[in-house]
Amino acid sequence: MQFTLEKIKECIDGLKEDLGDGFVETDIWSTTTDKSVAFFHVQQYGAKPKHLKVFGETSRKLKEALRESRFPGIGDYYLINLDNDHLAVVIHYSSEKSTEEHQQYVLVDLSKVTIGVLMSVAIPRVMNLFK
Repeated sequence: MQFTLEKIKECIDGLKEDLGDGFVETDIWSTTTDKSVAFFHVQQYGAKPKHLKVFGETSRKLKEALRESRFPGIGDYYLINLDNDHLAVVIHYSSEKSTEEHQQYVLVDLSKVTIGVLMSVAIPRVMNLFK
């Protein structure tokens, strides 16, 4: 899987178009290095955003807990319901050609967009873009 500048721009533009004012921020990062590949949010130059480590650790622990409990593994994404009508979607990208995996989180303000638009329009569009 390759994250080209063109596809990343298309992803961010699509999220803005689909979610409007409900789109808060997004980040795509390598799960092996926890380094950002692309982002749309306020970040200090050279600083590693703490949310990458948090979402990476959460995903690893969730995968392990599901495996140990003999549950099916995580699918393409999971949701985290946050305070103040916010929702984080964490999307998993993996490639059969590479051992490197990536994740993307999309932070959404549900007071400004419906979850239906998020789940039936925005997320499928993003996932299809990077397949």
